[in-house]
Amino acid sequence: MTLHEFCGTTDYSVTQFAVQLSKEIQDMMSNRTIFYQDQIDRLIERRTSLFLKSLSLSPALASVYKRQILQHILFKIKPVMKQRQLFRIVK
Repeated sequence: MTLHEFCGTTDYSVTQFAVQLSKEIQDMMSNRTIFYQDQIDRLIERRTSLFLKSLSLSPALASVYKRQILQHILFKIKPVMKQRQLFRIVK
């Protein structure tokens, strides 16, 4: 039994998207493409909402998936954000 068969199509694609986006953001930080923490937040928000729109889920399920993706990405990125000193916008 593979992971794809165990998780199901939707859960597997959500997990794969979260891993891919976290790697992409880590690469952007290492290449100095992203300088601000606000840029990371907006990028995660935009890409996640576009991904979830493509799945055509109910609003409740989409909000749960969105929160899970956010938690996964921030868990992966926080150690890298501490190493790289990103600018923060003070409001």
